[in-house]
Amino acid sequence: MAFCERAGLAETAELYRNQIQPDEGWHVDLGHRVLTRYAISPDDQEKARRAVEAVLDLAVKVQRKQFQEMNLSHAPGC
Repeated sequence: MAFCERAGLAETAELYRNQIQPDEGWHVDLGHRVLTRYAISPDDQEKARRAVEAVLDLAVKVQRKQFQEMNLSHAPGC
């Protein structure tokens, strides 16, 4: 949001502030509730960690591909 405001993109900063950030908070809360309820054993917790690592690895690969093939970078803070 601060990046957008410094760049003169007040509408984008407002979108992040009023819509995107609250939605992201909801996703974090949902993940926490699901993991607390279902990832009880050490084995399940390790599976959850591996799943998170796989998703983050995939996100990095997609971002690299975007940059290399389309010269597109990810959004600030992503």
